[in-house]
Amino acid sequence: MKKVLYAFAMAGMLLGAFSCRKDATGTIDYSSSDSDDDDDSVEIVSYYSASSEITVTYNGSSATVTGTDGLSYSSGSKTGTDNWASVSGADVVLGIDSVSVSGLVINVTGSTTAGSLKIYNGENFSLKLNGASIASSGNIPLNIRCTSTCNITLTGTNSLKESSSSLKAALFTKGNLNFAGSGSLNVTGNNKHGISAKGAITVGNGTITGTTAGGGGKCMRAGGNITINGGTLTLTCNGSSAYDSDEADITSAGCLKSDATITIAGGTITCTATGAGAKGIRCEDFKMTDGDVSIKTTGSYYSYGSEVSSAKGLKAGTKESSTGTIVIDGGELYILTTGGNNSTSTVDTRAYLTSLTKAPGQGGNQGGGGQGGGGNQGGGGFPGNGGGNNPGGDNGGHGDTQPSGSSESGAEGMESKNTITINGGYIAIQADDDAINAANKITINGGYVYAYGVNNDGIDSNGTSSGAITINGGVVMAHSTSSPEEGIDCDDMGLVQFNGGTIFSTGGAMGGGGGMGGGMGGGSGSPSLGSGMAGTYLSNTSVSAGYFAVTDASGNVIMECYVPRAMSQNYSYIVSKNMSSGSTYYYGATSSTPSSASDSWTTGYSYGYYYYGGSISKPSGSFTASSSL
Repeated sequence: MKKVLYAFAMAGMLLGAFSCRKDATGTIDYSSSDSDDDDDSVEIVSYYSASSEITVTYNGSSATVTGTDGLSYSSGSKTGTDNWASVSGADVVLGIDSVSVSGLVINVTGSTTAGSLKIYNGENFSLKLNGASIASSGNIPLNIRCTSTCNITLTGTNSLKESSSSLKAALFTKGNLNFAGSGSLNVTGNNKHGISAKGAITVGNGTITGTTAGGGGKCMRAGGNITINGGTLTLTCNGSSAYDSDEADITSAGCLKSDATITIAGGTITCTATGAGAKGIRCEDFKMTDGDVSIKTTGSYYSYGSEVSSAKGLKAGTKESSTGTIVIDGGELYILTTGGNNSTSTVDTRAYLTSLTKAPGQGGNQGGGGQGGGGNQGGGGFPGNGGGNNPGGDNGGHGDTQPSGSSESGAEGMESKNTITINGGYIAIQADDDAINAANKITINGGYVYAYGVNNDGIDSNGTSSGAITINGGVVMAHSTSSPEEGIDCDDMGLVQFNGGTIFSTGGAMGGGGGMGGGMGGGSGSPSLGSGMAGTYLSNTSVSAGYFAVTDASGNVIMECYVPRAMSQNYSYIVSKNMSSGSTYYYGATSSTPSSASDSWTTGYSYGYYYYGGSISKPSGSFTASSSL
């Protein structure tokens, strides 16, 4: 039979400052204090010998705890080997000793606007949220005080909400969390974090919606690894970064944060961060093999004294160390950062980035070469503008340093404090600052990459050794703003290697900074081409927003790529494994796409980012491909 553990007072049994850890005998030690909890004192009102399943039912301002057959009370003082429950109104505390409980399952159901659930348990256990809604302004709604693993199964619609000015999370654990199930969980953190784990977090399935508003708060954070294998995560961070006086440093707000590695192997993740200095995803190392990720940050930088925290889409590594790698093997990744400057703050990231390729109008003839060459407006495209002499120069990479103006918010799309490796997948980034930046090497072996730095570089490596930027395969389209920024930027372009794939870039300069007119800059050398590669460097031409095509003499498409902005003084690399040294090719704006492309990256609209194969009308400009640049 089932017994209900009613909340009745037992005088003299107030036990304060418990911490969930096991002593040498394997029992739970509740004796030491724990600074992580805002209120860890509890009045033990019922002892029992727990069975393997317990159900907590909330009903407004009250709650009940029931157990399966075999549940019974015990007497005597607290020794750390008993199982107990406390129910005070709708605040429930469970203490379960693993010596007497194996395969524990805790079911939670019902709703309360002034309740909480705190769990002490020494071993791994299962927690089933089945239509549970817990809100609190005085206690953490779901507080797991153990270093063990809690396997959470979601059934129906569930919610956890804290609405205080002091609580640290709506769901907290000292251990690990695993999420699964077909249900949903809506987590709201008013003061700090939504979901916070000192250990690791794994999401296998389910729908999780997280919202935070407090300074330095994160929707989901972990001291250990975060692994997402499936499910749907929608994370919205509305708080700004904040200065932590205890750490004497800025703590960044953000959507998804790990002090270790974030691995995305599936699922759909949408991150939106609106506050100053807020990050979409931040970790030490990032790896993506599959899944669909959209990130948008709309804040500018946050500063405290000389310390600065810039908004980032995806950041790996810290400024104090050279750790931090990004490896992308597959999946789809869309990143939009506005730096607080652009009208794109309210748009949907994926919809915006995939509709870019249709928005500007398709057409316009390529402008003539030389300074100030003007293109003819056509088909809704933008005309080439008259050019002027603008001094070039390399701006280098941007970390969390004081931006010099609104055009340098530091809001980079993807930043690594070490290396970036792209082996596959589809990656589209539009950033207010650099779209892709690495402190060391950037290596692209495959996949499709679109990188547009609205006020800075498209792809930027601060590396100083050979192969600082190495492209061995895939399709790479990199675009920057006007001089002195570059579509592909390295302090010494002689360290850049184009060994395979297809590369197209536009920018105000090329070559590590430059002289008058933003041309080839002061950096020594030019990119090297691998065996079988051929291409050209277009110097000081004009380009229209819309589609840019390269064909052979018969109009067969070598590449057709989307250009996000018109530029009167443009510098481009056009390199492909599909061109031959010594052959003549034709380039220019186009108003059509090939009808039978053999390879393409389309976006669900009439056009896409890239096409290869098929045929169109031959453009007017021409160049002779070479095996060197």
